[in-house]
Amino acid sequence: MRAGGGSPMAFSAPAREEESLVLDFGALHGLYRPQDRDRITEIAPSLVLRCIGMGEICQSWGGLLTGLTMAPERTPWTFGGANQGALVITFRIDLFADPDAFRNEMDEYVRRVRLLEPLPGSGRAYTPGGVEAAREAEYRSQGVPVSPWHREHLEEVAEELGMEVPWTEAAAKPQGAENQGGAAATNEEDG
Repeated sequence: MRAGGGSPMAFSAPAREEESLVLDFGALHGLYRPQDRDRITEIAPSLVLRCIGMGEICQSWGGLLTGLTMAPERTPWTFGGANQGALVITFRIDLFADPDAFRNEMDEYVRRVRLLEPLPGSGRAYTPGGVEAAREAEYRSQGVPVSPWHREHLEEVAEELGMEVPWTEAAAKPQGAENQGGAAATNEEDG
């Protein structure tokens, strides 16, 4: 499976008022464990083949085309950390459509997707990137959740650097000040 390419790929399409569509994924994630791959293959073999095909395109365009080789001894550079590649393709919307009209259509598309029945276990239907956009808006207004474990380690690093963390009483904002996206304490153990 690993020869098929597991590098992530991302696609996006801008909207005007709604969140932009942002799809960022690894085509083969979820297929590395043989028992999972075999079970999914039994149910939806064409889905597995499409994932493999997308992974192979990612590997060839974002890997081999950038100079990565299939055999490390043929790699043209010596820095061992240079083992990843990337390919970025952008489109000028105005070469294909009126940019304003396109963004308006994207807004309508996002709104229509929200009306779909969510997948089981999901509270809402989103376009790719919608969950992240909702979290970003929440974190900007309420602060980024920081688990006790992370908070403790951030406090240790801050102490080493002679800095205060924004959630201590000494660094607390004056009464009535708005939260401008600081860290919000949370009781989640893995957040």
